[in-house]
Amino acid sequence: MNYRQISVVETMLWLVAAVIAAFVAIGVTLLMAIVGAMMLLARMATEAVRSIFETLFGGRVIQKQRSREQGVRPTVIEGQVLRRNY
Repeated sequence: MNYRQISVVETMLWLVAAVIAAFVAIGVTLLMAIVGAMMLLARMATEAVRSIFETLFGGRVIQKQRSREQGVRPTVIEGQVLRRNY
């Protein structure tokens, strides 16, 4: 097999392409980390606001909202559904 000598220009092009690919990979990784951190901060802020709201207003509205998140659980007596807790 005959391999030809790679020119300096081709070497520089490959080097530039590798540097660009490295920067893109680092940028994508940082972007994913930033998005994950923002989602975590949003969740923490939501929980903090919910906690403050429960402290100030007694938490009745929040408890109804949480029961909806957990799913509707029917009240059952002797095998019959009497009412649903909404």
